[in-house]
Parts: sequence; structure tokens; C-alpha cells
Amino acid sequence: MLNAIQNEALNDMYPVPDQIGQAIAVDSKGRPIVAVTVPAPSTSEATFLRAAVAFGSVASSLTSVITNSNQVRFLRVRNTTDQPIDIAFNGTTVNIDSIPAGASEFYDFGADGRDIRTDVYLKYTNSAPSSGTVYINAFY
Repeated sequence: MLNAIQNEALNDMYPVPDQIGQAIAVDSKGRPIVAVTVPAPSTSEATFLRAAVAFGSVASSLTSVITNSNQVRFLRVRNTTDQPIDIAFNGTTVNIDSIPAGASEFYDFGADGRDIRTDVYLKYTNSAPSSGTVYINAFY
């Protein structure tokens, strides 16, 4: 906590302009030093849904792994199993096919104004995995 004398000294060293964009001083070459507004960092954190599906729970048919009613903008899928997997958003049609074994994929649906407002479904592509886990994060 600054005392009154320290606070006054700081105000003398770093004057506060009357309005943004007003020059508050000049540098050694005579160029104006202008005050600008810098927005405060956001205090909100990303909200997300997540699932970790062990290899033995990855089925041959699409199974809901994330129940969602939010406006999902980003989807991150990390497949640490030993087989490729498929992802769907309606439970019947594969939307993202064959995420390779050991791969990590990131999908930005918000970049072109799209979003996902359904559950996220998962299945293996060809053969049942025998090791690993599938991690899914749905950010909204």
C-alpha cells in the first residue's frame, strides 16, 4: 500500500492524462508519449465438457460420450488408443472419421460461425482398441 507521499511522487513521475490519446510527455527525441487504453484481461474462463473413454468402452456402434445442450465452438479429441476412431454429433452419421491411433485433433467450429448443439458420439473405425483412452473436450 502506498502512502500519500509515495502516491504523489508516482503521479508526478507518471501523470494521468485528461483524456485517452492525449500526449502526457515527450521522449528524449521530442516524440510525444501518448496514453492508450488497454482492455483488462477477461476474468471468465472457458467452460467445457469432457469425457475420457477407456479402450474397453469404445464400441463398434456410435455411443454418446458427452451430453450437450450448449453452443460448442471447439472440440479437442485425443486418441491414445491403438485404433482409429470416429466421432458423430447426431448418433447416426459419422461427422469426423478416422482419427488415427495416437493422434490429437482440434476442431474450430466457431471460426466460420458454426457450432455444435448436440451430444458427442464415439465408435471405433475398424477394429476394437486393446489399449489407451479417448479424451474429448467440448469447449463452449
